[in-house]
Amino acid sequence: MLRAKQIPLALDVVNYDGITASLLLQRDGALLGSAGEGLAELDDRIVSAIVSNIWTEFEVCGKDNIKGGGLKVMLLQLEKGRLGVASTGGEYLVCVYAQESVKFGLIKAKLEALQRYFDDQMSQIEPL
Repeated sequence: MLRAKQIPLALDVVNYDGITASLLLQRDGALLGSAGEGLAELDDRIVSAIVSNIWTEFEVCGKDNIKGGGLKVMLLQLEKGRLGVASTGGEYLVCVYAQESVKFGLIKAKLEALQRYFDDQMSQIEPL
């Protein structure tokens, strides 16, 4: 069973090799946990709300165009870094923020590692 104080510890496991922050959030944008310093100039709650809205828009727009079950991973090039987002545990999203020099393949691999971990943990929780 996943405890709330374990979420930042689990997220922090991927925060190396240029990955500077990671977050776990609900699809509605509610922040469940975060780790790292990469988003120091921004409030993690604001980032989670924005990420949630972007994910939802891409998911809705892509339902008819994405084969194989819909949106699974989203990778974005930002002005000052890179962002990766993946769906996990049904109603949750994991997000990692990386320096611009980090390859998208590494970001995706770390997202998938978090995704597997939280898929298992969050499947034990019933959505509200």
